[in-house]
Amino acid sequence: MSGLSEGTHRLVISVQYAYYFTVGSTTAGPYRTSGYASTVFTINAAAPRVSIVSIKQLKTYNTTMLPLDFTVSEPASWLGYSLDGEASVPITGNTTLSGLSDGTHTIVVQAEDSTGSVGASAPVTFTVGTQTAGQQTGSESSPFPTTLITVGITVAIGAIISIGLVVYSLRRKRKSGETGKLIQLAFTHNGHGRRGRRKSIQKEKVALYALTQSLMASIRLMTFHSFTRV
Repeated sequence: MSGLSEGTHRLVISVQYAYYFTVGSTTAGPYRTSGYASTVFTINAAAPRVSIVSIKQLKTYNTTMLPLDFTVSEPASWLGYSLDGEASVPITGNTTLSGLSDGTHTIVVQAEDSTGSVGASAPVTFTVGTQTAGQQTGSESSPFPTTLITVGITVAIGAIISIGLVVYSLRRKRKSGETGKLIQLAFTHNGHGRRGRRKSIQKEKVALYALTQSLMASIRLMTFHSFTRV
């Protein structure tokens, strides 16, 4: 038999034959009779079709455990998977891959049907990357952020110099104005002069406070980036 399609078939074999009886010189017959036999069988030449659905091609996962879910086109008598070309691991259905190392992996799921035909899924390649961007592997230590610290020190020194220049300028203005203030005090009420001096001192304090806060903010920013980069 050839050209049989896949599926279930029933085969029937029938037999018919004739026989005679002879008694002495007399022959009787022919007598005819028949019989048959049947059987049912299934043709399944195609291997099971397997598809991996839970792990995506060329995707990166930030975990060492991944669910392995898949579909099979027909009932299977045996299931298994192969990771990175290793020997197949028998399973009974959907499972979980655990203990995956960082790096690239390839997974294949296999299925065997009752006729012995074995099918396999398309290989799925994925990456496991649990290391954060700032982590280093092995014995290598993190590089010391010398550039960032140098910039921070430069900012701090510049702020200090700016404060010094402002203080020096304010003091020079105060000294240069002493003569004018003495002449003005001779023609104005004494109380008004004192209030003017207090206002001038208050302005200096405000300017110094603002510059100090700016310096402290620069130092805190430098320290924060230094620790986050290490």
